[in-house]
Amino acid sequence: MANRFAHIYIEEQAREYPLTRKILANFPNAIQIEIKNYRHIFHRANQQFLIQKQNPSLILAVKLGALIYQGSQECQDYRNPNFYYNTPVLNCIYDCEYCFLQGKYQSSNLVVFVNQIDLMEAVSTEIDRRSDRSQPLLLALSYDTDLLALDNRIPLLEDWISFAHCSNGLLLEVRTKSSVKSIFSQIKPTKNILFSWTISPDTIIAQYEHLTPDLGKRLSAINSALQEGWQVRLCIDPLIYSSDWLKIYGKFVEKVFSTLSPESIYDVQYGPFRMNDTFYKRLRKLRPESKIFKQPLSQGDKVISIPIELQKSMKEEMAGFLENYLPAWKITSWN
Repeated sequence: MANRFAHIYIEEQAREYPLTRKILANFPNAIQIEIKNYRHIFHRANQQFLIQKQNPSLILAVKLGALIYQGSQECQDYRNPNFYYNTPVLNCIYDCEYCFLQGKYQSSNLVVFVNQIDLMEAVSTEIDRRSDRSQPLLLALSYDTDLLALDNRIPLLEDWISFAHCSNGLLLEVRTKSSVKSIFSQIKPTKNILFSWTISPDTIIAQYEHLTPDLGKRLSAINSALQEGWQVRLCIDPLIYSSDWLKIYGKFVEKVFSTLSPESIYDVQYGPFRMNDTFYKRLRKLRPESKIFKQPLSQGDKVISIPIELQKSMKEEMAGFLENYLPAWKITSWN
């Protein structure tokens, strides 16, 4: 990533934050451009997402307005009524063809909000006023990005982990596809941090998950986290349908649990492809040739997804694969 961001845009109000200085030191050769408001760059019209993806810029900004949001219906809430997400970073360094971010944003530039302490304070406030005091506030921290993949050059996770250490009533979920390992031995694990690895068969990774590590590298990183005492959730999401999907995913599950100890896994979450219908329409326009659209898909309540009957079949088959290794209570499918 050292040479990934040739240009860094910096809001005037972001310039003096300690995180700004730390990030800039990690990109000494980048051209720095001062701006008044990140939206003028990130939200400008007529951007070419896929072209920009080949050489994205980094934007350092101060986040104003809402700092924490209620979880989306397209996301797995694990039956937790206190489900929220926030956005320390907008956009991801990976290029997955099924990713909703391509429908959500016109830009593929990366925005890092340097006032992370303000985001943490907003989380603390929401913990104190959560509706169900019997359960923790579940915060999806990597909803719009992959913080672990960024960690070597854009170090946000250590501060969030320190925050979690000191926050009763919080369960912090960090989604990732990364193969980064170094952080797990450097920081003491805590039970209110959950690293959730999205894993896929290598055929799916090669076809749809561009720029991401292969399955073997992800499993190696997962083993490193487990050995250091971190909690790990496996996310097989989205399931991509094809005529031979049963064979592909059956062999995939065998490979996963021949590498990982089933007893060490916190749980497994899985679900067939689905997407907000507005984002889907934009994605289809952006990538009209993608095989992601060759799947049988149907319109639901503002959601495009695998048809209900096929979803049911896929879920039942996946449950069967997983129950060869895990108790049923550790397996959750998206509804």
